[in-house]
Amino acid sequence: MYAGHVSSTVTLDDFTWFYWSAPLQNISLHLDSDFSLLTAPDGLAWFGSHIGHPEALMNELGLFVYRTGVKMNTGIKERVEVIRTCKPLHMFGSSIPNDMAMGTSWFFNVIGSGIFLERRTLLLGEHLMVKNRPVLILNNNSIVTIPLGRGMSQKPDVDWSFLYENNISMLIMTEAFGYRVVPRREVVIRFDLKQFGCCSYPTFSTGYTERLPCYCENRAGFIGCENRELPNLSSY
Repeated sequence: MYAGHVSSTVTLDDFTWFYWSAPLQNISLHLDSDFSLLTAPDGLAWFGSHIGHPEALMNELGLFVYRTGVKMNTGIKERVEVIRTCKPLHMFGSSIPNDMAMGTSWFFNVIGSGIFLERRTLLLGEHLMVKNRPVLILNNNSIVTIPLGRGMSQKPDVDWSFLYENNISMLIMTEAFGYRVVPRREVVIRFDLKQFGCCSYPTFSTGYTERLPCYCENRAGFIGCENRELPNLSSY
């Protein structure tokens, strides 16, 4: 999955994402709605239960694994490993064209996808890591509160306006929705021009030990590298 020679030790016990093509055996899969932050055990293999949400759309490509270790929470690395679906979302009673960016792009932050978001290519601004939303963010020595979503009561609104007004170019949430489902790591990045297509922004790379180019493209509804084969898709 990393499109190059791996010269260092790879610990699969650290992976938080596996493609269905991985040689996994005797895996017990669980719905994300069966566990919360307080009940999810380390190593829990899970998939999305809410049809039309991005986690459930990812079921076609692979499975998530919940890790309680601290390795994922030791700061924001130079390259952030991600995965994303480009398929239309069906959430909150409406359909959202996920490949028509409106100033932000959302990703899952995982270990095991082989696709890296290059931080150096993002807009100037703060790169922040928080636990969840709504949250309080220490930004330029001031406290910033993520507001409630417009028209969706109790749903925090992390949109372009919020990111722009607070000079944030990337926000990582390490335990999103953990109060009611298995926590997942989400990444949202800001760009200041409306762009179309799943790969129009930012720059990606691949490679485990060395940085290799990833010419991103929409592969059957998921981001992939043009110069790397995507695993055979299979629905769970």
